[in-house]
Formats: sequence, structure tokens, C-alpha cells
Amino acid sequence: KDQVLIATADRGESTAALRVVYSVDGYTWKAVRSPLAVPAMGKHLRDVRVARGPDGVFHAVWAADPADGIGFSSSPDLLQWSEPKYVAIMPKQSALDLKSPNIFFDDGGTQFVITWASTLAKNAIQAFQEEVGDNPRIWYATTRDFQKFSDPALLFDNNYAARDSVILKDGSRYALLHTDHTFPVHSLRVAFSSSVLGPWGASSDALSAKGAESPAAVQVGGEWWIYDVNVKTGAPALRITRDFLTFTEGPRGISLPGEYHLSSILIVPKQLIDTVESSLGVGEPTLDTTHMVVTKSQKLPDVKIVLAGDSTVNDEGGWGIGFRASFGPPIQVVNVARNGRSTKSF
Repeated sequence: KDQVLIATADRGESTAALRVVYSVDGYTWKAVRSPLAVPAMGKHLRDVRVARGPDGVFHAVWAADPADGIGFSSSPDLLQWSEPKYVAIMPKQSALDLKSPNIFFDDGGTQFVITWASTLAKNAIQAFQEEVGDNPRIWYATTRDFQKFSDPALLFDNNYAARDSVILKDGSRYALLHTDHTFPVHSLRVAFSSSVLGPWGASSDALSAKGAESPAAVQVGGEWWIYDVNVKTGAPALRITRDFLTFTEGPRGISLPGEYHLSSILIVPKQLIDTVESSLGVGEPTLDTTHMVVTKSQKLPDVKIVLAGDSTVNDEGGWGIGFRASFGPPIQVVNVARNGRSTKSF
């Protein structure tokens, strides 16, 4: 009763703000109505994930522009966030992309481990039957203070394309939950190591049906609750395990607001989410920034332009991202375009 689950949530597309949902039972999730923070002008958020340090400070990471960099920000209470910063983490590796970053606090090394998936332009790593331009491996960098970062290094390569890495501390061992990104499999798998940075043992067989990706996990009692989303149907799923050998499906369905899926999960005191609720409200997610709490150094823009459209406009491949990058204060451009939408379905 004194704790709740809180999760970052997205819809697999770029967004203009950090979205949070929460649950008291792990099945029914409610949305904090307003976004938590706004990224730096000309940037956008993809694959936002949050971890909490031993001092109680929350740290968010996300894939940012250009495609070889990571954005990050921190907050003591999920309300006041530091000015978003950006680090070009992969320029020397000729990375084609940077996707699904995640963050894990390594208490043994008193450092944060940031992971992500990248495909290299020089195709130094090539798995059988995988596309040259979409053949990611899992990389990492470490930091103690978010001022200095270690050079990027390969974290995991079990001879297949992998992304969506989640490091978990499971007793005396570490588990690397991830998506096998190969076309024949496209499912969740796990590998284990005695060290947070590997080397990792052989990967498990598929833990889920084909199409599952973007795992998010939290330990509840002695059980690991693993959430994912089906790339074909968009349906969320919950798998529960104690040993990563035997899995059971959640006894009832997962209810999420809108079309969101969970990307990272934390257990926090209920008092914390009560404070966030009172400041930002609860209900159907909205992009309205009227009640948004922004960083101390930011001010809400005086002019807001909203782009509504389909894939020709959205940030994933349309002209919206270039249009938005052309403006600065006091003009804010919000791109809510989504794939496949028309004047009837938007």
C-alpha cells in the first residue's frame, strides 16, 4: 500500500515530452495527464527510460538527434528536471543509428551503465540473413557523474542482431534481457553473467511468441514481472518468472491508457506519485503544456505550432523534424503526426 509501480511509456515514435504511467497492482495503469519535461529546442525524445540512483535522484536517457547520440536529464522528484544535455557517443564507430537506450545503476562499481543498440556503417559485424543496414548489436558506456563517459564498447554479441537491452540484478548474477531482432525469431531472450559488463553466456531460447519486443522488467517480491509489446498487434503482455526458466502469463489482461507501452519500470513510494498527480493531474494523456512543470532554466514558449498529419509529416521520416528544428524560442513546434492517419482517423 505504501509503494506503487511507475513507468516511462511511449508509442514507439518520437515525442516532445517524457510520459509517465503508474499502477498499484501491475495490471491497471493510469497516466499522469501532462508530460513531465520538454527536451531542448530542436531535439526530440525516443525510447525514454529512467533509473534511480542510490541518492534517490532519477536519471532519464533517450535516443536523440543526431542518430549517434544520447540525451539525458535528472530530477530529484520527477517534477523539476535539469536542463537536457546531449552526448555524441558513437561518432568514431560510424554508427548508422542509435536505438533503445537504457540505464542501470551498478552498485558494485558505483557507476551507471548506459546501453543501446547500434548498427555499424562499415558492417564489421554481420549475422546470417540480416539486413546490412539493420543489424544492431548492444553497446555500452559508463559514467559516475554524467559529465564524463567512458568510450563506447561492445557489450553483447551472441552472433545475432539484438536490441532493447535491460540489465537486471538477479541475486548474485546479472541477466541481460533483450530482443532477438532477427527476422526468423523476433522474440525476447536472456543471457547471464557474473559481471555487469559480461562476458555473457549462451542465450536462452525464445521467451515469448514471435513479435514481442521492448521488454521492461521489475522485481516484485521474489518474482520478475516482464512486460513487452507485440510489434504486429501493439498488444501488451506480462510474463512472470522466478528463475528465467519457467514463465507464466499474467493472470489477467494489462490495461494501458491510449496506445502506450511500458519502456522502464521502477518501484517508488506512493507519496511520490501523489505529489506528481497533484501537480500534473491524472487522466487521458494530453500534449497540453498549460500545467507542465519545466526545467528551472526553461520558459514555456509564447507561440506553439502543432503539426497534425501522417508518415509524411512525423519525426520518423517526414518533414516535421526538419520543420521543428528550424525554429527556436519563443516558438515551440509540437509534432503529433502518426503513421497511417488521415483526416478521418486522426
